Amino acid sequence: MIKILSYLFFFIVTLQLSSVLAELQLSCRKCSMQDSECLTREGQDLLKQFVNGFPESRVEKLDELFIDTIEINTDGVDQELQNVKISGLRNAKLNDLSFDNTFNLVRLSFDANLTTNAEYTLDGVLFRQPIVGTGTTTYIIKNIQMDMLIFYNIVENENGKHTLKIRRYRSGFTIKDGVEYQYNNLYKGDKKKSDIVHALLNKNWVTITSVFGNKFYNKIFDKIFEALQAFTRSHDLEDLFLYP
Repeated sequence: MIKILSYLFFFIVTLQLSSVLAELQLSCRKCSMQDSECLTREGQDLLKQFVNGFPESRVEKLDELFIDTIEINTDGVDQELQNVKISGLRNAKLNDLSFDNTFNLVRLSFDANLTTNAEYTLDGVLFRQPIVGTGTTTYIIKNIQMDMLIFYNIVENENGKHTLKIRRYRSGFTIKDGVEYQYNNLYKGDKKKSDIVHALLNKNWVTITSVFGNKFYNKIFDKIFEALQAFTRSHDLEDLFLYP
C-alpha cells in the first residue's frame, strides 16, 4: 500500500511540475543583461505571454488588468472608481528594456493605447462647476508612454542559483495624443449639464491628467511592478538571461 501511495504521489508531483514548466516556458531567446537591443527585441516577443499572467508564479493577468478600487480625492473633487478594468497592455510597444549594473537599475519604457472601464461615484467642484454622478465610466487613453526605473539586487538562492530581487521603483508617464472621458449618468442623466462637463473635461485633458492622474496611473504601475516582482522571484537569472 505504501509503495502504491508513493507511486501515486510521484505521479501527481510530476504532473504538477510538468504543468508549471509548460506554463512558464518562454518562447524568447536569452540575451546578455548588457545587451539592451536584444532585451528590448525579445522583451517585445515575451510581452504577450507575460500579460496573460502565470498563476503558478502568482503573476496576475495584466490584460485585462483588474483593480478593485481607486480613490481620487484631489482639489475639491472626490471620486471613487470600482471594479476597474484596463485593456491595451497586450499591444504595447516596448521602447527600452535595459540594465544598468553600476546603479542596479532596470529601465522599462513602453507606449500603449489603454481603455478603462469602471463604476464610479463623483462629487465635488471642478473649475467652479459642481460635478456629481454615479454610474459607469470609460477612459480612452491615446498613446501613453510609461517609464519605470526599477531598483534590484542579485541574490543567491539555496540552490546556488541567482535571482533578481526587485526592491522598489520610480515611474513617470506622458500622454501624447489625448484622453477621452465618458461618464454615464452625470447629474442623474441631465444631458445638457453632462455635455457641458464632458466638453470641459475632454478639451482640458492635459490639465485634468496633471491634477488628477497620478493616483490613477500609479495603480497601474503598482500592478506592473507586482507582476515583475513575482515573475523574477520565480525564475533563476540563468533561466532568463545569458548569465553570468
